[in-house]
Amino acid sequence: LTAAALHRFSCATGVELLEPLHAAAQRARAALPPEALRAAEVRLLCGDAFKHPWAEEGGVVFCTLTCLTDEAIAALERGCERLPRGARLIVTTRELKCHCLR
Repeated sequence: LTAAALHRFSCATGVELLEPLHAAAQRARAALPPEALRAAEVRLLCGDAFKHPWAEEGGVVFCTLTCLTDEAIAALERGCERLPRGARLIVTTRELKCHCLR
């Protein structure tokens, strides 16, 4: 929602694995006046982000790595190889060691 409020993206998609956090995002969106969102489309999904085509769709990808397992981090690094040229990846709390990132 922050990205959708701050930038004129054609689409901003949030994927949350945990239902309570997804519900919180939906409540936050419902509390916003429509003019608060600058993105043309905002999608809030509940599910496994690794099953969503984030790498193919993402021009800007944000991921909090705090609770991800080493296996999930490795899957994220593999996904980074599919990001389009010029895409931006923003991560928190841990560093990725992917050769395709600079």
